[in-house]
Amino acid sequence: MVNGSKKPCSLSRSMDLLTAGVAIEQPDGSSQLSVALIPAGSPGITRSPFWGVPYLAGAESDEVVLDDVHVPEELMLRPEVELGSGLDTLQTVGFVWFELLVTAAYTGAVGRLAEAALGSGRGSATDRAAVLVAVEAAAGLAENVARVVDSGTVGNDELAATLAARFAVQDLLVKAADQAAELLGGVRFVTSPEVGHLLAVSRVLAFHPPSRSSSAQALLDHHAGAPLRIS
Repeated sequence: MVNGSKKPCSLSRSMDLLTAGVAIEQPDGSSQLSVALIPAGSPGITRSPFWGVPYLAGAESDEVVLDDVHVPEELMLRPEVELGSGLDTLQTVGFVWFELLVTAAYTGAVGRLAEAALGSGRGSATDRAAVLVAVEAAAGLAENVARVVDSGTVGNDELAATLAARFAVQDLLVKAADQAAELLGGVRFVTSPEVGHLLAVSRVLAFHPPSRSSSAQALLDHHAGAPLRIS
């Protein structure tokens, strides 16, 4: 039986499967990390509103509560890793692709704001080119890591490269969104809800795990030759 909650949980009302990390107590008192694949319609699963802002509300990021949800043995994945010891291949691949997907999604959102600014013809060519360069650089970083990951083994080094790209893109998107909104001007901001919405969205990548502060020492340690450990 699995008990607990996840909030926010994206696609909470549209999902077919819920994946959950669970700690299974062993006979010797230790805990083994497992991943449960739980059908969304399982008895004991309830959903309740959690997302309190209008931005990205379509992601259905509400709270999902599990109360004595039965998970068959065949739907339990048991990675070869102990709690606190690091990441196995399954976790690493999932982490890398999650980071790449969210990075690409927010790059696309800011790209929409950038296209509006470029198409407006406002500001100098230098100003508009700065917006273009920031967005293209963000897309290029994500595409480069995706190409490396897609062509070979995904391991610790690729995870570190993915996180480095994600944090670099995070900064580039804020810069590009600010510049694009300024080029569009105050009248466009107060008459078009999309400008303010995309400005807010440009900041949301920073709120996805792992945070910059929780990853900083891990990235430094990896650069010095140690395995990357994400807490």
